[in-house]
Amino acid sequence: TAALDRLIACAELLSDDELAVEFRRRRELNLKGLELLKAPSGKHFVRSRDPDGTLHGVPGQDRYGYFETSPNIDAVAFRIVDDEDAETIMAAIDDMDEELRPNIFLLPNGDAGNGVGYDDMLCGSGHQCGGIFEYGHWVNGGVWSTVEGRAFLAYFRTGRYD
Repeated sequence: TAALDRLIACAELLSDDELAVEFRRRRELNLKGLELLKAPSGKHFVRSRDPDGTLHGVPGQDRYGYFETSPNIDAVAFRIVDDEDAETIMAAIDDMDEELRPNIFLLPNGDAGNGVGYDDMLCGSGHQCGGIFEYGHWVNGGVWSTVEGRAFLAYFRTGRYD
């Protein structure tokens, strides 16, 4: 959706109205699809949705009960959501501050329970997969400076500079 925003701006810059209309149409389809990726609480986006409707990334859920940071930070940072939704998403992140920011950096995901991080990797949970897939390593609860950089944008957008 953020990429389509940039493509719309480029089409407008080139005075290509037909292309701008097509990019706007596709953006609207994306936004409709994003509604299917909201958590039941409506406070944040989930990581994914299975064909049967099972959501991955809903804290407190028996399976897949982790929080996925990237789609939420990105939705705020890249202005995919309006200001009200941006504030709601950031408040959800604030509520999980101790879990998502145990040190100075924001983690890419929270824990599904019992220190496993993700419990939906192809090899299983962080414990089952082991090595770099254990929670707190690499992508599964590790630190990614790119997430932190986008988080800065989201924090500034919502007035959280301190």
